[in-house]
Amino acid sequence: MSHDEMFSLYRDFVESSQDLFWQCDAEARCVYLSPAWEKLLGYRLDEILGRTFTDFQSTDAARRDLQTFSDIMAGKSFIDYESTFHTRDGKDVYLLLNCRAVLDANGAIVGTRGIAFDVTGRRSTETALRKSEELFSRVFQNTSVLLSITDLATGRYIDVNDEALRLSGYSREEVIGNTAAEIGWITEEQRGELVHIVQTTGRIDNLEMRFHRKDGSTLAGMMKGEIITIDGRDCLLTVTVDITERKAAEQEILAQEQRFRTMIMAISEGFYLSQILYDSSGFPCDYRYLEANGAFEKIVGLPREEIVGKRYSDLVPDDTTGWFANYCTVARTGESSTYEFYSQEYGAYFETYSYKTAPDQIAVFVIDVTSRKKIEARLQNVQKLEALGVLAGGIAHDFNNLIGGVFGNIDLALIEGRENERVTYFLSRAITAIDRARGLTRQLLTFAKGGEPAMQTGPLFPFIRETVQFALSGSKVTCIEKIATDLRHCSFDKNQLGQVIDNIVINAVQAMPDGGVIEVSAVNERFGSGEHPPLTGGSYVRISIKDSGIGMPREILQKIFDPFYSTKPKGHGLGLATCYSIVSRHKGCIDVESEPGHGSTFHVFLPAPDIDGMKKTSSTETIHRGSGTAIVMDDEEVVRESIGEMLLMLGYSVLDAGCGSEVFPLITAEQAAGHMITLMIFDLTVPGELGGREIVDEARRQSSGATIIVSSGYADNPVMSRPREFGFHASISKPFRMTELSALLEKLSKEERSV
Repeated sequence: MSHDEMFSLYRDFVESSQDLFWQCDAEARCVYLSPAWEKLLGYRLDEILGRTFTDFQSTDAARRDLQTFSDIMAGKSFIDYESTFHTRDGKDVYLLLNCRAVLDANGAIVGTRGIAFDVTGRRSTETALRKSEELFSRVFQNTSVLLSITDLATGRYIDVNDEALRLSGYSREEVIGNTAAEIGWITEEQRGELVHIVQTTGRIDNLEMRFHRKDGSTLAGMMKGEIITIDGRDCLLTVTVDITERKAAEQEILAQEQRFRTMIMAISEGFYLSQILYDSSGFPCDYRYLEANGAFEKIVGLPREEIVGKRYSDLVPDDTTGWFANYCTVARTGESSTYEFYSQEYGAYFETYSYKTAPDQIAVFVIDVTSRKKIEARLQNVQKLEALGVLAGGIAHDFNNLIGGVFGNIDLALIEGRENERVTYFLSRAITAIDRARGLTRQLLTFAKGGEPAMQTGPLFPFIRETVQFALSGSKVTCIEKIATDLRHCSFDKNQLGQVIDNIVINAVQAMPDGGVIEVSAVNERFGSGEHPPLTGGSYVRISIKDSGIGMPREILQKIFDPFYSTKPKGHGLGLATCYSIVSRHKGCIDVESEPGHGSTFHVFLPAPDIDGMKKTSSTETIHRGSGTAIVMDDEEVVRESIGEMLLMLGYSVLDAGCGSEVFPLITAEQAAGHMITLMIFDLTVPGELGGREIVDEARRQSSGATIIVSSGYADNPVMSRPREFGFHASISKPFRMTELSALLEKLSKEERSV
C-alpha cells in the first residue's frame, strides 16, 4: 500500500471515527477538530474552531487544562489525561486525552494536538481502563526503528536491534560491551548530558541529538529512554527515531497505520478491509479480504489466516441476502451505505456500514443485531395485539351480550322441556353450539385484552398432563414426558393456560397427520436481569412441547404469533396469537424453534414464585336454593329477563333495572314494603349511564345484607378478576348458564355460613 493510500485511509478513518481528534495553535485556539466533536458537544464545528476548549468547561476544569496546555508548550506530553467538557444542553462529558506538542520544521513548539476518547458512563471501570491504556501506551511508545539496551551504571551496550546496527553502520561486535561515546556514535559531552538527564529525571523524553555513523555521515534522531530491570540489573532502554524529512514522513505514516490497526483490531464490531474485484466489463463481481479484526473472526467462525486472501464467494458461495448488491453500489458510486440483512449461512441478522477508502478498496463494519431484531419482533407482536385488541374486545363483548339472553333462555327451556325428548335433544344441540360460540368469544377476549388471569398458585402437573391427553384424544399421536422431580409451583389461570397447551398440542397433532410422538418436558430455570428478554430476572418453569412433524420455514416462523395469520385453509389465526397474549399476561414468554423436516418445539416460560402452597377449591356441585328479593341490573332487556327467570327457578323474587340509577328506587320501595333484598347482580358497565362499579358502594350502604355480584362480557377488567377489591362479593362472566349461576350462589352461601 503506497504512502498516499495509507494517508487517505487514515484520513478517512479519522473523519469517520467516533474518537475525537484535535489540534490547537500556540494560543490554545482550536485549529482542527474531527467531526465527532460536533456530535459530542452539540455545537457545530464552526462554533468551536477559533475558540479555546476552556470556553466549554467549568472554571476548575479550565484552570487545570490551561496549566496542562502550558506544560505541553514547555515540551511535556500527556497520556490518559482526563478532562471535563460542557455540552450545548448543559450536560458534562468526560474525556480521556492523549496530548503532545506540535513542532515546526525547526523543532520549535507551535501548538498541541491529540486524540480524545469519550469515557462518560464508563468511569466505574476507569482504573482497569487506565491500566490497560498505560500498558498499551508503553508498548506503543517504545516500538521504534532503533532500539538499544545499556547498563545503567556503566552505559555499556548489552544489546541493540538490527535496525540500530544498520542505521549506525557498526557491527554487533563493535557495539556490544562498549559505550556510545567509545564507538563514536555520540560524543563524551553528549553522553554526559544523557547521564545527567537520566540521573535527575529517571528517563529520557524526546531528546533531539546528532549521531555519527561509522562512515562519517550524521543522523538527526529523537531519543526516548526508560529504566527497566533485567535479571535484577538496572538498564536503560532507548528508542531513537530518524527525524530527517524523509524518515520523519515514513515514521508518521507507520505510526498512523499502527494506530489505525490497533484501534480497528480492538473494537467490538466486526471490521474488514476488502479489495474490489472487477469482471472484464469493469463491473464489480467479487471482493477479496485484505484485513479482518477479531470480532469479524468470531462472526464468521474462522481465524484471520483463513479469511485474509479469500474471496467473498469463497466464504458465502450462494448469497441470497442482497448484501453483495449493496457492496457493488458502494463500489460504483463511492457513497457510504448502511445495510441490514439476514444471513442464512450464519443464522443471524447483521447491520453493515461500508465506505470506500481507496479506488479499489472498501472498509466494512459488521454488527450482529440478532438480539435487537428479536426484541423488535416481540414489540411488533405486542403492537399488533394492542391495535386489534380494541376492535376484537368490543366485538366479543357485544356478541356476549347478544348471546347471553339466547343462552339463558335456551338453558331455561331445556330445564322446562325435560319431559319432551326431541325438544330436549334439539335444545341440547343449540346449547352445545352456543357454548362453542361462548368459548370462541372468550378466546377472542383473551386475545384482545388478555382477560386478566384469575391466578392460583399450585403444581402444573397433573393439570398439563390431563390437558395434553385430552387434546390427543382420537389422534394417532402418543406422548412422552420428561418432568423435573423438583419442579416449582407456578401462579396461573387454569382455563387460560389450558387454552395455551391445547392450542400447541393441536398444532403438533396437525403437523403429524400420519401419527407420531410429542415430548412434553418441564424444568426449572433461573435468569438474570436482561438475560432472556422480555423476562425479568428470577425463577421460571420452562414447559417444552416438541413434535416430530413437518416443521416450519423461517418466513412462517416469523408470523405464527400474528393475529389472524394461519397456514390452514379453515384456520382463523387466533390460536397462537391467543397463546402469546395469555403467556404475556402471566408475565412469561413463549418461544419457538423449528426447521423444515425437523419438527417444532414450543417453550412456555412461567414465573415460579417462592410459594409452595396451592389454593384449593371445591368442585362439589349443589343446586342452590335462595330466598328474598333479587335485583338484576343490565342494559340488555333479554339478558335481564333470562337472568330473572333463572333466579325465579332458584327461589328468589326478582326485580330488574336497565341502568344503575334505576336500582336505588327499587331498593327504597322493597325496604318500605318490608321485603328483604338478599341478592343484586349488576352489569359492570352501562353505556352513557351508571354501571355496577359506580353504584356498588351506595348499594351496599343501602342494603348491607345483600350479596352483590358483578357481571360482564369483558373479562379483561380487573373488577372481574378481583371483585372483592372493588366492593363486590363475586363476579360471573356473560354469557352463563343457570348451573354456573347456581354453583356461584351456593359457594357464596357456604362462605357466608362458615363466617
